[in-house]
Amino acid sequence: MTNLTRRDFLKLSGGLAATAAALAACKPLGAPTDSPLPTVAPPTTSTTAIPTPTAVPISEQTIARALRRLMFAPKPEDYARAKQIGLEKFVDEMLSQPSGDDPNVASKIKEFTTLTLSPTDLVEYDVDGKRPIPGQELMKATTLRSVYSSYQLYEMMVDFWTNHFNIYIRKNLTGVLKTADDRDVVRKFALGKFYDILSASAHSPAMMIYLDNFESTKNKPNENYAREILELHTLGVDGGYTQQDVQELARVLTGWSVGGKRAAKPGDFEYRQAIHDTGAKTILGKKYDNNGQQEGELVLQALAKHRSTINYVSKKLVRRFVADDPPQALIAKAAKTFTDSDGDIPKVMKTIIASDEFRASLGQKFKRPYEFIVSALRVTNAQVDPGNVLNNYLNQMGQPLFQWGTPDGYPDEAAAWATTNGMLTRWNFALALCNNTIREAKVDLTAITKDATTIDVAIDLLSMAFLGEKLPNEGKQILTKFGGSANVKTATPMLAALIIGSPYFQYR
Repeated sequence: MTNLTRRDFLKLSGGLAATAAALAACKPLGAPTDSPLPTVAPPTTSTTAIPTPTAVPISEQTIARALRRLMFAPKPEDYARAKQIGLEKFVDEMLSQPSGDDPNVASKIKEFTTLTLSPTDLVEYDVDGKRPIPGQELMKATTLRSVYSSYQLYEMMVDFWTNHFNIYIRKNLTGVLKTADDRDVVRKFALGKFYDILSASAHSPAMMIYLDNFESTKNKPNENYAREILELHTLGVDGGYTQQDVQELARVLTGWSVGGKRAAKPGDFEYRQAIHDTGAKTILGKKYDNNGQQEGELVLQALAKHRSTINYVSKKLVRRFVADDPPQALIAKAAKTFTDSDGDIPKVMKTIIASDEFRASLGQKFKRPYEFIVSALRVTNAQVDPGNVLNNYLNQMGQPLFQWGTPDGYPDEAAAWATTNGMLTRWNFALALCNNTIREAKVDLTAITKDATTIDVAIDLLSMAFLGEKLPNEGKQILTKFGGSANVKTATPMLAALIIGSPYFQYR
């Protein structure tokens, strides 16, 4: 790609701030303009035959905005596939993709040897300055998976559950054990059943250490993990539990620990009967009496099926994939599917995605920093080698991987991220990325605009690549005025950065 000269940069950037401000004032793309799907009329006692509603074709605009909601960022082949087989079948394909890595990603992370280590091997790993640190390899692999995987909805669900079962990677041994948690809990069950991921998390050594359950004994029960299971992992803060339920659950979970240096499997989950409270306990009105480890398993099963859990998890999924203020009617639909399917997450997701509320919300959900950076890397076809530079951008925006200190996970509302400093850092990242000054992410934007002979055509090509559709007239006019009579190759990096920094791209 041709480097910008100082003269070219000054020529273009003289009106950059004004152009950026004008774009920032534009509204996000918003809901698609095609008609909603028809609803079936209710039954009637009339003998007159009711005509079968004619399905309204889903427009390319709806497909583009739906894929931008369900992926970090769609690629041209994703748009093409969805148009070919229809959005519903494409969603079915995404929801049935296997857990794990597609071949392209597997080849990019094969050198990260710590990703496959057992918890025991991870805690015994010799970090002597010559070998990679597991936490660093996990963060690199996570970014590479998000950027390069064709299993995009799966990766979005991995991100969702990572925050739902949040573990702060900088506490004690969580820095190494989070690698096993990511593999054996989140990634394994991201598109499974809720009980399975809840149970796997409860047996995760990283979770036991992060929330201090590894040191909980019958003589001194620790309530941290018990409280977060009820408040954050299952029922929700308003789910109907009491402080006594927290205390009783803490007693149930005494003995759920992590193997020490002398254990058969140091660093792995270990149940210790000797420190388990064998007395009778009552949780949410149900009695548990001296069943050892099985007490905890039974409580987890009960919590996974509890009405408050079903509503709480459904609400979080609707918030993540529909709106900051989740529509109550859609929560109810998702909760019904959750109940009917015994917590089958793909079926719940299909209910959410098929809803009118989902379609009406497209283009109006603000991207969190990690999502923003990954989507920018994907649409620019960046060659990514993640490290300190990209991590620093995430730090500045407030969302470094696995580093939210409290158990609630990173916030999922725009108010937490659409700050002055956050937006400025996003603009700086877009400018640096598109002008090829980030050594860990190299782009060739001329590959996107190679057929452009005018600024107008370049804008259309960039917007199609970045958004799956052309910019609204208001936005295009702003960019056309900015580009003026500049050479297309010279203008391309700045035009690309302006689109990425605009509300059109920052909302999904």
